Amino acid sequence: MQYRAWQGRPIGLATSFENSTVPEASDFPLLFEPGDAWEYGVGIDWAGEMVSRVNGNMTLEEYLQKNVWGPLGMKDTTFHPASTPSVLDKLVDMSLRSGGISPYGVAIDPNGKVEYSDDTVWNLETKDCHGGAGGYGSPLEFHKLLHSICANDGRILKSATIDEMFKPQLTDAARASYQQKTAIPFMNQAYGGIPLGIKADWGLGGFINLEALPGRNAGSMAWGGHPNLRWCIDRVAGMSTMYGSQIQPTGDIITNKLVLAWAEEMYKRSGIKEKL
Repeated sequence: MQYRAWQGRPIGLATSFENSTVPEASDFPLLFEPGDAWEYGVGIDWAGEMVSRVNGNMTLEEYLQKNVWGPLGMKDTTFHPASTPSVLDKLVDMSLRSGGISPYGVAIDPNGKVEYSDDTVWNLETKDCHGGAGGYGSPLEFHKLLHSICANDGRILKSATIDEMFKPQLTDAARASYQQKTAIPFMNQAYGGIPLGIKADWGLGGFINLEALPGRNAGSMAWGGHPNLRWCIDRVAGMSTMYGSQIQPTGDIITNKLVLAWAEEMYKRSGIKEKL
């Protein structure tokens, strides 16, 4: 935020995406040399920009429609809901947990009342396709993507690519940095509320728990989206899950507890025996 203020540019998720291309919105200086530490950043946005450039500068939306969303039958998924009626007509309203937001971006009062909010998080029609945020679609459609990866069905990715996605990628220094940051209670909740002390890493697709959790085998990959969305792919159990809500801010403590309990219950109901 200090860097954006120094630049004289708007501060905030929506304002940074609204009328900016990926290079314009994601031109932050390095905080450290790659591998020296870990920080949540805009790497996925730059990855999307690379995909666009090496494919004849087609937009990321066009690329995904051709190679991912189209083959999987994801008809109502887009970066531009304002110009996609089938998505715009189905968008849900947001809710906000009252009591204020901490400097870490999570609710100060985890038991604050959840109230209606007209905040759409970010603009419904952006100038560019930001691979790290701003995608819209239905949970059922998104689950088609999770299932394809979990089943390793070859429809969108080669087996070798999926295997690479699930490999831990952090250096020892970066892993130590990640665990140090997630030891901060508010930060821990913002990143999913995983029990403190659990050995973890990052793959090319998301967070990887290196130890078993209730409802999740070791080696599973998970992450989520801003209004407390959560997904997980457990290749050991052959199961993918997704939980959706429209509660702001992210890292809602009650939601995190519910998601962990819900995932454990899904395993019980499915009859899948966890290999803990």
